[in-house]
Amino acid sequence: MCSCSSFLRGLQLLKGSILGDEEDEAPQVYGDRYVQVRRDQPLPALLQRVVTDITAVPELCRAQAFRRSRRRFPRHFLHGTLQSSGLDEAMYYFEADDAAVVQRAFVHWHMKESLEGPAGYGHGGCLAALLDDAFGSFVNAHLRSLGRSGKAMTAFLKVDYKAPTPVPTNVVCVVTLDRIDGRKVFLQGHLLIEKENGLLKTCEGTALFLELKQDWPQP
Repeated sequence: MCSCSSFLRGLQLLKGSILGDEEDEAPQVYGDRYVQVRRDQPLPALLQRVVTDITAVPELCRAQAFRRSRRRFPRHFLHGTLQSSGLDEAMYYFEADDAAVVQRAFVHWHMKESLEGPAGYGHGGCLAALLDDAFGSFVNAHLRSLGRSGKAMTAFLKVDYKAPTPVPTNVVCVVTLDRIDGRKVFLQGHLLIEKENGLLKTCEGTALFLELKQDWPQP
């Protein structure tokens, strides 16, 4: 039997699929995947804390905060399938340098109890999927900010689990570039939660993404 929260989430998804994304479209660099956050949508406290701690900026710029377009990705595993059964909508925040090249990606999620692996803790496979999504978001935005297509796929993903991640909880994935070698994009990242008035890294990972050739067959 569906819980009330799952039922309401299903209604929200149905409304979104009918009305589409009603908020402003994102700038071109991010517009391949994202739309701007809703005007009345607050920026999550944990996201603000992680971004300000890492970047030393006094406050976040709403123009750099986005959500995934459900209209363009209605069957996405994280942004569609699991939205009614364990994940709330993600919020993405991209840090760019003075040349407007994306240097870091932050992704905020709320994980519910239904994403348990061990009792009371998040499933390791789900945590790996969240990191993989964050890696992909960075690669797409970074490459597009360099004038490239941004189309890339995971070739390698390694996740080291440092501590259990309790659920329910809010998490923030942080991703930065290691290096680029031709079409190969090497990345590093980690996942943070709030614990005892501090931040705890529960897992970290490395990844290799391969930029697709122009003649890559489309589904």
